[in-house]
Amino acid sequence: VLIHVSGVVFLTLIVNATTTFMLLRVLGMSDVSPAKRMSMANALRYLQDMREKTLNMLKTDRFLADAEWETVEKQTEVNDPYQTTEEEAQIEDSLDIRKNACCPDCDATLPPQYSIKELRDMTNEAILRMLKAEKMSYWRQFEQGMLSREATRKLQECTEIASDTKGKFIDIEDIKNSWQMPSILPKLKRLVKRSIFKTQVNLDKSSKLWPLFRFERHPAFYLIIYIFIILDMINVAFAIASQYVEHFFYTRNAFRSLNLAFVCVYILELALKVIVQKRAYITNTWHWMCIVIIVIGVPDIIQSFVLPAMYGELHGAVHIVSLMCIILRTIRVFRLLEPTMPYILDFIKRRMSQQLSIGFDVGRGFVAGEEEVRKLVDHMSDNKDIAKSLKQMSDNSRLDVIRCLGMLSKQHPDIALSIKTRQAIRSVLNQLRDGIHDLLADGILEEAEGNKLEKQVEEQMKRLQSAAHSLPIPPPDKMLKNICWLGKDEALMEFIKLKSKLLNFDYNDVVIREGDIAGGIYIIISGMVRLESTNPSGRQILSLQEKPSGTSLTTKAYVLDFMTSGNIIGEMGLLTHKHRSATVICETSVQMMYIALEDMEYAIETFKEGDEPLVYRLWHVCANRIAVNILMNQSSFQGWTKEKIKLRLENSYLADTSGQTFVVDSTMSDVVLINGSARNPFTDEFFEGPSYIPWTVLKLDLLAVEGMPVVILIVPSDLGQPIHGKKGEAQRGHGALINSLSQLCLKHASKKRLNVESKWKKVQSAKSLGTLFSSNKLDPASHSKFENGMPSLTYIRQYCLIKKCEHVICMHPKFSQYNILKSGEVTEDAT
Repeated sequence: VLIHVSGVVFLTLIVNATTTFMLLRVLGMSDVSPAKRMSMANALRYLQDMREKTLNMLKTDRFLADAEWETVEKQTEVNDPYQTTEEEAQIEDSLDIRKNACCPDCDATLPPQYSIKELRDMTNEAILRMLKAEKMSYWRQFEQGMLSREATRKLQECTEIASDTKGKFIDIEDIKNSWQMPSILPKLKRLVKRSIFKTQVNLDKSSKLWPLFRFERHPAFYLIIYIFIILDMINVAFAIASQYVEHFFYTRNAFRSLNLAFVCVYILELALKVIVQKRAYITNTWHWMCIVIIVIGVPDIIQSFVLPAMYGELHGAVHIVSLMCIILRTIRVFRLLEPTMPYILDFIKRRMSQQLSIGFDVGRGFVAGEEEVRKLVDHMSDNKDIAKSLKQMSDNSRLDVIRCLGMLSKQHPDIALSIKTRQAIRSVLNQLRDGIHDLLADGILEEAEGNKLEKQVEEQMKRLQSAAHSLPIPPPDKMLKNICWLGKDEALMEFIKLKSKLLNFDYNDVVIREGDIAGGIYIIISGMVRLESTNPSGRQILSLQEKPSGTSLTTKAYVLDFMTSGNIIGEMGLLTHKHRSATVICETSVQMMYIALEDMEYAIETFKEGDEPLVYRLWHVCANRIAVNILMNQSSFQGWTKEKIKLRLENSYLADTSGQTFVVDSTMSDVVLINGSARNPFTDEFFEGPSYIPWTVLKLDLLAVEGMPVVILIVPSDLGQPIHGKKGEAQRGHGALINSLSQLCLKHASKKRLNVESKWKKVQSAKSLGTLFSSNKLDPASHSKFENGMPSLTYIRQYCLIKKCEHVICMHPKFSQYNILKSGEVTEDAT
């Protein structure tokens, strides 16, 4: 009975496993419904839109601007699990998503006077609140995927240590220790990298030495040499044994002869390489080791044959000299390290990359936390002096960390590029995962569909762990592809390449001076620069300026920021023609790409056609950058990270300010005056850019000045649908996907949906007919009823009669348009 039941179960499983899938396919039960395809297509559009916005946001990030963005785009691509074609996915966007003192004589209000103890207690309390806000910021960054677990743990630990001591900020040295590595690792890296150097030989194929060159460069040649070295080491072991073991005493001459043969092989190798490489031979480290081996080996051979013949094998001095020479032969084994050098270098880079990756994460998270908490300082303390002191200390710490990260990028450019690329990939993938969770929470995706998409993201996250630990530094012109205002305009990119110049600066060189007339723009290729200003808004330093008489004058200067590779200097000066607002000084040796003012103005005039002219793109990039700092100071954005605000601004657009007035309506969530002046006609309130326009303002009179355009940035609301791109194309607004059908009434929206569904059914029917052709049921090559690769009218009617077809899909051969006709209505033109 057991065998019978087991057999029945086994056969049932086999039959079901082999036939169920085909049965479901024949019955059409495995087909994905149109609703699921529409839902998946909407989800993919939303994720693609989020991916593009996240990429654009990260390209302007100070730490990730020079990442390998082509790799990022490839690694963050999300595919359709249903493999939906464009025709199947052709649907409408269907989803949105103090206490004061008084004078006793005149009752005048006096500012409060605090004692030293009260000021100290107030400062300690404000610092404690600041540390708590920083801790919340780090945790929020971790939840949003901007920080790794190790970096979050390190920052939380530094914050807790600072909280244990009254009046103490986060120790910057603790932050710096996160990327400190053993000093021997960089030295080993340089040493190993130098040893991997392969001798460059410029040899023409017509040369007589070309066959020798090919033989010397062939991998089999090096494999044979390494085999000889291994055999040589075995011979050395036996030679040492022959000095003490009586059994090998009479075979010493054989070991000496083998040693002679091996040294001859090394000499032949040396001669071959010298003939082929000539003077370039001595530039390789391993070639010097080969020379040392031969220099030691030749005297060894002479003494091994001469001394025993003169004084005998049993002489004490002969025994000691022979043993020492045999031991010196062991240096030949170090040549076996040559093929392992790439693996050793990869191991060292992996160790350095792991340490630097955590350090970059910690530094980036610390800077983001300081920028986020700084705007809350005024709410943490009512005393202006205390708030100013806290801001100053926060700025000093932030700038110090930014400078250290820039120096790390300069010292280890290949590893830094890999880390930035991985961080950019991780940021994009985290945004995509959050987008999938939002779609699941809103009911747009089913759980099974969301799991499929999330599984793709998780697989890409896992592949990220095995990514390269260093990347080759790209050429300067490749960095142009990462500039947002260039977009994908190949003609504009070629023009910039043609007109740009590469400039090199040394340490402490001044690139731009504050107050100079605006010139061209600078794109930092490598290195780091410091931005200084006499305006007291940064960290105070001392600066030396030369007078016309030649004497020097010490003046106060303030550090505003540090910039590294990938950042651009001078965009606002190009647009506004104002004087330079800061002095740019090189912190390291710097390479820049310079585009002159005349060339940029010519480009603006030339590339003004199209949906988004160059000047619009330039203003849009600069407006987004300015609006980030403005929105961070608004109470409605309290608790938002800088990255989240940047992502929101990816939906923004520039308003049309060609008229004299500007009306604010319900489709606008936030309005920011970037440049120029405006006035509220109802209250006569005056606004000077850059400034935030409050929601109580319904209308603005634009005060245009010659040479000073009024620029207004609009962040659309959930109901907003900005039209500033391609004509006739619904642009994306704020939130998930703007519901274009929500602009229609229910009657017309339902009609549109029915039209889309019927069109989709036609496409499915056309695919079914195509399946018949591909499965040779209607093979043009094997059936005589076909004319020029297409079925004849008679054959179609016969086939419809046999298969009882009521309708036929007719494709126009020239325009690839289709129509559905009844079988009797098919004509030659429709075929």
